[in-house]
Amino acid sequence: MNDQQSNGEIRFEEIMLETAWEEVETVFRASGQVAPLPGFTSRFMERLELARQREERLQATALIISNLVIALGFIILISLQFVPSISSGGLLELWVGLITRLVVFVKMVSGVLSTFFRTIPALVPTSWLVSGFTLMGLVVVLWISMVRRHIRVQGARHD
Repeated sequence: MNDQQSNGEIRFEEIMLETAWEEVETVFRASGQVAPLPGFTSRFMERLELARQREERLQATALIISNLVIALGFIILISLQFVPSISSGGLLELWVGLITRLVVFVKMVSGVLSTFFRTIPALVPTSWLVSGFTLMGLVVVLWISMVRRHIRVQGARHD
């Protein structure tokens, strides 16, 4: 009895929903199509062009500022060599210290990685490594294809 009652209620709700959609469709058909105001396309294109010009100006300003900062940095570095107190060894010691630390870091990382790659085959079976690298390669290929599809779909076209 309860199933019949719930089926009746469901059928009643379906009829009410169908009637409501028919009323909505009737209202839409009676209202006709709405068109944009005359000149909408030209106004939109003008706003789009102004937005593009603003963005290009902002990009050009950022490029000029970054180039000026880089040029100023080079000028400062070149001028520091002509100052006797710094050119007597301060800047040279700084560069030698930086390069020495970089070389030591690279040698340390290469030593750790070589130790890691020598011990991994003893701990993990080769078939697992091949399967893991294959799975990783498939994931990378999938990621690249998704990124290419996403990049291809996005963006504005100006003709």
